[in-house]
Amino acid sequence: MSGMNETVLPPVYVGALGSVDWSATKDSDPVIAVIKDIGDDEKGRALTTLMDDAKNKKLMQEHISKLAEETLTVRQAFQDIANLLIEFDSKQYSDGNGNKIASQHDGWKQLADRYDALLDHSRDDALAIRALCISYTQQILPYLRDEVLRRDDLVKDLAAFMEDTADAQAKAKLDTTAWSTLRDNVKTAQTTIGEAFKSAADSANTIRLKAEIQDLEDKIKEAQAFINRAMIAGVAGLGMTIFGAVLCCFCPPAIGLFAGGVLTMVGSAAAYSIKQSELGRLQSNLTEKRKELTDSQAADKADLADLRAKLGGHAGSFESIIEQLGALANFWQSVQGDLGSALSFLKTIPGSTGSDTSVKRKISNKLAGSVYIVLGEVLGVYCTQVAILKDQENNK
Repeated sequence: MSGMNETVLPPVYVGALGSVDWSATKDSDPVIAVIKDIGDDEKGRALTTLMDDAKNKKLMQEHISKLAEETLTVRQAFQDIANLLIEFDSKQYSDGNGNKIASQHDGWKQLADRYDALLDHSRDDALAIRALCISYTQQILPYLRDEVLRRDDLVKDLAAFMEDTADAQAKAKLDTTAWSTLRDNVKTAQTTIGEAFKSAADSANTIRLKAEIQDLEDKIKEAQAFINRAMIAGVAGLGMTIFGAVLCCFCPPAIGLFAGGVLTMVGSAAAYSIKQSELGRLQSNLTEKRKELTDSQAADKADLADLRAKLGGHAGSFESIIEQLGALANFWQSVQGDLGSALSFLKTIPGSTGSDTSVKRKISNKLAGSVYIVLGEVLGVYCTQVAILKDQENNK
């Protein structure tokens, strides 16, 4: 277009719109006149549709192709982190207070599954919206070739088309929210996982050994108490034996007291011997378990240091996931914005009081029409890339 700023602005998919030198445009240009009739908020969007379609399409296709190709990287990042969390969960760690740390892999797997589900869902939405974009060229643009514009028919078709566009815009909004929410959930998961790795102290093996040591210590205390009681009973039996022996000299019936004392001494000695042997075995086991505990705690320390180092090494994996989820959210927000801009412009057509020629200009491949045409191309690339990557993933 003559007189227009020669700088080709990047589409929303690639970056923010640049400033537009409106003073360089010609008011006599019918398309510019239409642009100046719409709100300031829509001017930037409208102008991008007037740029070289080939350049815009190339920019958008390169961007969306890169976005789709990064899907493989993101899937691998999800899997790498999942493998680390499986390793972490296998130790069944508890924190310093003995509280068991919940599985980290289960929640992460839900996020990975959600990612795959959203890819499929957004592809379905992209196919539906692309079909809408194609229908614009099949239903609306043919009016350009009519020698006599049938306004009533055009208004009728536009009404249905605008309703479909509103539905498509709603789909894009839901996709925007879904990708944005998943991105936030991944950020939260990254924090939660980091806290779990930081608070982990003892593995299940260490916890088991601590419990066994406590049980042995309790049994040792019990054995020692029993031995003490046996010693007291033995001393009492000895006293009874001596007293009974002396008494027998003066009173023969006291032989029973003597015999009872002897039996008490013998029984106490036998019980003492058994418990003393058990005590020795318990103390030996305790020494062995304490050594195992020392080894297990050393292994825990080394394993946790290794796991924490690996988690730190996956910082880039988390970043790549979060960045792509944010990019997908931005992409669908752009689709939503494009459809909203096109819808706003289409709404001006039914009530237009201009000539048939001016109405034809409005439904041409400029402005709203270009949004549908270019968006259809971009969504086509998106669908193709996602389908190819899905096939590659399934054939692994």
